[in-house]
Amino acid sequence: MEYEKLSVIDFVKQIKARKFTAEDAAKYFIGRCKKSTKNALLEIFDDALKLAEKVDGKIAKGLPTGRLAGVPIVIKDNILYRGHTSSAASKLLENFVSPYNATVVQRLLDEDAVIIGRSNMDEFAMGTTGGNSAFGIARNGLNDDFVSGGSSSGSASAVSAGLCLASLGTDTGGSVRCPAAWNGIVGLKPTYGTISRYGLIAFASSIEQCGIFTKNVADNELIYSALCGKDIHDATTLPMPKYSAAKIDIKKLKIGRITEIWEMADKMQNIAQYNKVFDFFKRAGAEIVPVSIKNIALSLAGYYTVATAEASSNLARFDGVKYGIGNDSAENLIELYKNVRTRGFGSEVKRRIMTGNYNLGAEDFETYRIGTEVFADVKKGFADAFGAADCVLIPTTTDSAPRIDENITDPVQLYLMDLFTVPANVAGVPALSVPCGVSKAGMPIGLQILCAKGQDNKMFAVADYFYSTFDRRAK
Repeated sequence: MEYEKLSVIDFVKQIKARKFTAEDAAKYFIGRCKKSTKNALLEIFDDALKLAEKVDGKIAKGLPTGRLAGVPIVIKDNILYRGHTSSAASKLLENFVSPYNATVVQRLLDEDAVIIGRSNMDEFAMGTTGGNSAFGIARNGLNDDFVSGGSSSGSASAVSAGLCLASLGTDTGGSVRCPAAWNGIVGLKPTYGTISRYGLIAFASSIEQCGIFTKNVADNELIYSALCGKDIHDATTLPMPKYSAAKIDIKKLKIGRITEIWEMADKMQNIAQYNKVFDFFKRAGAEIVPVSIKNIALSLAGYYTVATAEASSNLARFDGVKYGIGNDSAENLIELYKNVRTRGFGSEVKRRIMTGNYNLGAEDFETYRIGTEVFADVKKGFADAFGAADCVLIPTTTDSAPRIDENITDPVQLYLMDLFTVPANVAGVPALSVPCGVSKAGMPIGLQILCAKGQDNKMFAVADYFYSTFDRRAK
């Protein structure tokens, strides 16, 4: 049986109907992972089959099982799983074994999911192509010649290539949505605070979120409903009622078209495909509403100011004393710090730490202050936009996935790839990337659907209508 062709929802239904066992499915996916050429996984977990056996035991005894019974899931390498290595794809943490479960991991286990491995990523979640991993780049799930995207490169590739049915990533400035778009799958960045960050190896705490990769919108919503909710371990989580799906009347829907975004996007070679999306909604009866967020173009600069500042603070703990590789040859503490961080961190991580330290320095603190003002301005702009529209549509990326042999090394060129994903993180609003066609290179492109804070269920409803109805194969 080709289990990878099943949706999560159908997989669970068939598991519970005893059409197959969780153990057989787990063995099948583990076999696919071992044969894969994608470099999507850094480790396949030995105890995955025990989790599957536990699910089969519950079903055999007629006991209740969770919403994700037997579903093979991969987690990003910066999400802690007790008794398992969590290295954030860095040499500095390559031997770190987690002493506890991240809340999202615990909630997966509580719903009887089978966690089969940890995925490759850009080191400490810093990157756009996946090329910053200390363990080699993850290849695109559809085509080995192309990058998977970052920073959640392995998580996206694994779902796209059928190595699992769903995966978790983290999204600080587009790190779920970018690889989702480039791998032709669905990727979620939820409202900030709806999914706990407890147990994530922190990069930029005020803007990053755990996100979800699936093959379709309905599966993504199911997993979101299992993961969201208040967590006593994370003070930033929001008090939420039990998740409930939303329904929409497409003929009463107001869809925002952000003037400043589409003025930038108008130069993209894929603009014709995005115009088809607006025509699609208009023909369905939705109203297209022009909205303006005047300083949204500053989101990228504000993001790289605030995010690097937070990174320099968060990564200060990795000094070889409590976390990270040691250095027996160091003669004093300063030399220890220098040796460990020089040897352990990759070039992009060092670049962002140094930039962040500069932005927080006494002589240049004004830069950080301006960055926070940009955040406040963009948040207000989105709040005003959602007063006029139910949702807004934005391209996920400026183009489809680059080829691996392009070897893009210019940091500024790489940062500009986040142009359309960063605003959602800055504003803290939910954003879902869904496939909307293919580029001239024959690779997938994605569309982001954004709604107001806390309206993740409305976002899913709009996305599900689009995903189920729009012809995503067209060029």
